[in-house]
Amino acid sequence: MNHEVVNEYLKKVKKELSGLCSTDEFLSSMREYLDDYCDEHPDCTIRDLEDEFGTPEEVAGEFLESKGVSNSGKIKKLKNSRRLIAIIAVVLVVVLIAVIAFYRDVLSQSTQTMAGEVLVIGPEEEVENPVW
Repeated sequence: MNHEVVNEYLKKVKKELSGLCSTDEFLSSMREYLDDYCDEHPDCTIRDLEDEFGTPEEVAGEFLESKGVSNSGKIKKLKNSRRLIAIIAVVLVVVLIAVIAFYRDVLSQSTQTMAGEVLVIGPEEEVENPVW
């Protein structure tokens, strides 16, 4: 039996259902059907599962429809919010890297400046007509 194919297929279905309703029971029964199919077809691929059961998107859509959940608006909203969160996270990481690089550069310059200032102490020169 090809457990990897079943796991991949179910992972895609779960991703399509992501947080819209309770899916544990559905995915568990779906796994049984997929396992039975894989027992009968040991060399099956993800494409074979999609041909037999439908694409993960279709399966998720039918399940949500059976539960009375309107998936089109919610899924788009959820995917857009996740995309926005990912974009914000990337921007924050880039800004953090830029700030660290800036402060590292400033620290390096200040260290070089301090090292460049040298006080020379030498013999006193005789001064004609001292001011004191």
